[in-house]
Amino acid sequence: MALSVTFNAASQIANRQLATSDAALTSSIARLSAGSRVVSAKDDAAAMAVGSRINAKVQALRQAGVNAGQAASMVQIADGAMAKVGTIIDRMKSLAVQSSSGQLSSAERAMINTEYVALRDEIDRISGATEFNGQTLVGYTGAVYTLRGDAQHGVVKLNGVALGLGDSFTQTDLDLGRVTYENDGSGAATDRLIVSVSDQDGNALGTIAGAGSATTFEDAEYRNSGGLGIINASTAYARAAAYGTNAAGNGITVAVIDSGVDTSHSQLTANLLSGTDIADGDANPDDDNAAVGGHGTHVAGIIAAVNDGIGTQGVAFQAQILPVKVVATASGGGIDPNDVAAAITYAVAQGAKIINMSLGGLFPSAAENAAIDAAVAAGVVVIAASGNSALADPAWPAQYAIDPNADGSMLAVGATDYLDHMASFSNRAGVAKVATVDAPGVDILSTYVGNTLAYLSGTSMASPLVAGAAAVLESLFPNLSGKEITNLLTSTARDMGQVGADSTWGQGIIDLARASLPQIQIDIGVGSGGDLTVSNGGSGLVTNAILDATSVYSSIAAPTSRDYSIKVATDTGSSDRIGVDLDAISSYNLGLHLTKVDSAANAESAISALDTAMDRLVKARAGLGASLNRLDFAAANIATTVENSEAARSALLDLDMASEMILATSRQVLVQVGVSMSVQGNMHQRDLLHLLQ
Repeated sequence: MALSVTFNAASQIANRQLATSDAALTSSIARLSAGSRVVSAKDDAAAMAVGSRINAKVQALRQAGVNAGQAASMVQIADGAMAKVGTIIDRMKSLAVQSSSGQLSSAERAMINTEYVALRDEIDRISGATEFNGQTLVGYTGAVYTLRGDAQHGVVKLNGVALGLGDSFTQTDLDLGRVTYENDGSGAATDRLIVSVSDQDGNALGTIAGAGSATTFEDAEYRNSGGLGIINASTAYARAAAYGTNAAGNGITVAVIDSGVDTSHSQLTANLLSGTDIADGDANPDDDNAAVGGHGTHVAGIIAAVNDGIGTQGVAFQAQILPVKVVATASGGGIDPNDVAAAITYAVAQGAKIINMSLGGLFPSAAENAAIDAAVAAGVVVIAASGNSALADPAWPAQYAIDPNADGSMLAVGATDYLDHMASFSNRAGVAKVATVDAPGVDILSTYVGNTLAYLSGTSMASPLVAGAAAVLESLFPNLSGKEITNLLTSTARDMGQVGADSTWGQGIIDLARASLPQIQIDIGVGSGGDLTVSNGGSGLVTNAILDATSVYSSIAAPTSRDYSIKVATDTGSSDRIGVDLDAISSYNLGLHLTKVDSAANAESAISALDTAMDRLVKARAGLGASLNRLDFAAANIATTVENSEAARSALLDLDMASEMILATSRQVLVQVGVSMSVQGNMHQRDLLHLLQ
């Protein structure tokens, strides 16, 4: 008789039910832990999609609410300053009325005028010091004149204090007679004063006469040329017509002291001079070294590859390249510092205005330093790569830029990427921070040996961008010296990192949009002649009539307010923004900067000016009140929208904790029962098998 064992159906059923109950319990635990009824898309895909969009909008609305709150705080700060200025104007009017009365003597009016002028200056101090998040809110003292050229036989002074390259004075300073030129008595000669004119943020005032559109120059070749957009080269090109010159380096020779240049490269031949080979002792500067071949060709293209619509273009695409080879053809890429020194001397003798050295080492060379001294003394700008070892200080010879003998005519260059981050490999500014600038140096497309193009990275690529920018400025402003060109680059660089020159970024990333702002030059006749005549050892007053900004601008429209666009919603339409205008309340903007009460007639004029100033101030405060109320309503509306959106999201996604707890408890009981039943089913089968033993 056959023996058979009954299949343990009870145990299988119990296990299946146990698995189902355990899965349900796990789901409940997940919901309870997350506090949401939709833990994954399978729970409710539609609710998850809608809820996620609502949640994203709520987070954005919360930030919009913060924006509105910060803007309201900003407006309140400005309003507080205006209120205090209003109180000062009240006192100034009392003084003007007092001074205009006939019973006072000149001495008494002088005393009254002292307080009046002090209060006028306090208006300027308050307006200039009132700021939010580092931005001046209500201060503006007219056009800003920045010194771009050194006076050679004297000095320009503001309130008796000498100004240096990059220092500024304002329209108010000119109006009040605070700016003077003082001759040093060195003898009769024609001197000069060169300034650029902008607003307090460095923006050109009005429309530059004859300037074209920058976008006209931003063709495919321009966009292919790594870094040109970041340093705003197209703006300089567009301004060329305004100055009656060429902004692309026309007439400027740039020496490339490097591994040589591919002398047959189609993108270089039109701008290539004959050059020489110092390392091999011949006249052939061809870039043919097996170890580092292509480096010098790449550098040369960044400076002056032609603008022909093919491939890439240089910053100064009409400049001339003087190739000076310092890497021997058969060497392993090593460079003799004495060869570099000889190359510098050769470049100066050949008339180079700029020297680029994308090379360096860890130790200084006396021969190189002496050659640099001679170059800068001849008016040459020297640009050197900082190095690619991620060190705290630039390599040599770049570090020599801070030596007094370099005379401010040499710059070290660090490298950045396309996101304006310091390149990881770049040496930092360190001890040379005041003489260091930065430029793009990561994945830069330029010319390469074999009539090709290649992407390379390094401070070696950043340095020629700066050299090319210097050539652009040399062609724009031929009246500036080498030292003045380097100062123009450093003083207009985009400040990065800490405010001012710092040990990482130095002066910041070069910016040709700011560096190419118009220059005004006046001739100072020391003894006779010139726009301003000054006696030998004497002084002269610099006035508006001499510094005529309309000669370079088609219009002058000094800003009288700051316009802010506050984002108070999450979409992109114009209705999602609130405009806030903060009118400037300096004595210049209020029409008070020339007023005084030292005579009855002047006091009468001051009374009229003070009435006008108060009208302007009241109008400005009324505008602030309107903006503040609107921002308050916007913030309240945002809060209500957030509240209602949160309620909608909650209805879609939030969990009914009580119901889910009950459900989880029942599922936990089912799991426990399932475990018990499974055990019992298994025991029943074992008992049956035991009978057969």
